[in-house]
Amino acid sequence: MKKHDVGFTLVELMIVVGIMGILAAIAIPQYDQYLRKSKRAEAKTALSGIAQLQETFYVNNGNRYASKLGSGGLNCHKKGLCKADGGTTAPSSEGNYTIEISSVTNTGFALKATAASPGQLKDAQCAVFTLDSRGQKTATSNDCW
Repeated sequence: MKKHDVGFTLVELMIVVGIMGILAAIAIPQYDQYLRKSKRAEAKTALSGIAQLQETFYVNNGNRYASKLGSGGLNCHKKGLCKADGGTTAPSSEGNYTIEISSVTNTGFALKATAASPGQLKDAQCAVFTLDSRGQKTATSNDCW
């Protein structure tokens, strides 16, 4: 009776490694795209929340909108919408976007979120989101909101 060796041949191992490489080449870019799409929610949430803060500020402060995100303005950092320092721009809560009050007038305001983190900068399709006091939402591409 002949004794058989137990194990894998080098050819079998190379085939498995090749298949794993092909799967990784397909899966990793798809996963990166999924992460970029999921982080878009951060910009949308921040803009919508800050718009609500603007409306509350308008009612509580003599029919005028705030021009600052931090102290003396909207205090969006207390609501977890941004990391405000008192200016017109601030990083979003996770730092993937820069939130900005792009304009303030007696009759309205406009907010803008621009991609800031290296991962979101690769999301050229949806790098910029805007929201104004009339509720108009725009983005780099039509299917971002």
